[in-house]
Amino acid sequence: MNHHDLYDHARTDSDHRAVSTVRRQFAHRARAHAAGVATIAALACAACARPAPTTDPAYVAAAAQLDKLLLGLEVTGVGIGFMAGREPGSVPSVTLPILETGFRQAFGGCATTSSNATTGELSLDFAAGGCALPEASTRVFGGITVRSMEAMGTTTLGVAFRNFAITDAPTVNGSIMVRFVDGSTLEGTFGDFSITQGASTPVRIGGSMRVTASRFNTIVTMNIDGTAMIDGQSLSLRSQNLSRHLLADCFPESGSITIRVPSGAATTDATFEFEDAETSLDSDDTGLAYLTLNAQRKVVQLRSRACLAL
Repeated sequence: MNHHDLYDHARTDSDHRAVSTVRRQFAHRARAHAAGVATIAALACAACARPAPTTDPAYVAAAAQLDKLLLGLEVTGVGIGFMAGREPGSVPSVTLPILETGFRQAFGGCATTSSNATTGELSLDFAAGGCALPEASTRVFGGITVRSMEAMGTTTLGVAFRNFAITDAPTVNGSIMVRFVDGSTLEGTFGDFSITQGASTPVRIGGSMRVTASRFNTIVTMNIDGTAMIDGQSLSLRSQNLSRHLLADCFPESGSITIRVPSGAATTDATFEFEDAETSLDSDDTGLAYLTLNAQRKVVQLRSRACLAL
């Protein structure tokens, strides 16, 4: 019996119907969302002028450092969101058979899955050149291993990222313990977890992360309460309702992310804030964000991100 046969007996007709509609729903929402965004933007911004991003060296440097961390957390949110095996609003069945079927439906022959009924583990490995997300040109790399654990009637997923990355974004490694809060929200606790950009020193993340995601991450909303270890310093880290729509948008559209950093004998907050007003920053399309540093707020430009091409 090969690994694809291990769980076939456990699948129900309902499970098959649930996973077979994923790609159709994803494509439909993508087309509708993109058309709506294009129409609204054209009407609202025919004559609007964006604020120019600051050239203040302190803000440019702080924005670059914070943006690398933000990109890594966006990648992590996408990875955790893969565990949401149902459409929002329904109670998920977090069995490995459903996850495995969903992975194969989404990525076809580009990614390989292997499962072990004895240990309760499922591994997903993307091809060496990466695999496109459903209905998109953005590619994901590396692998994810999921282990299902039952305790007192509650299912917890141990999710291990192995050089997991999205096109041009930082690479994440390490473990997160995930549990379902409801049908679309997952709460994760970071284990030995790190984010790496190129040859830079890895940023280690601790604490907890709550992700609300629709099937395969049409929308990801992140709330984080934890720490970031950067260059040997442990800095408090938090995000509030940081929302990223992954269909047609290239940047977060709302919410905030803050790192509290030492500043002489005191501390100061470095905070990104995103605004989706078409007549103002329009953060999700422009990559402009507010950065508050030393209690002064200025507009900064985020680095380019991979977008889901429709």
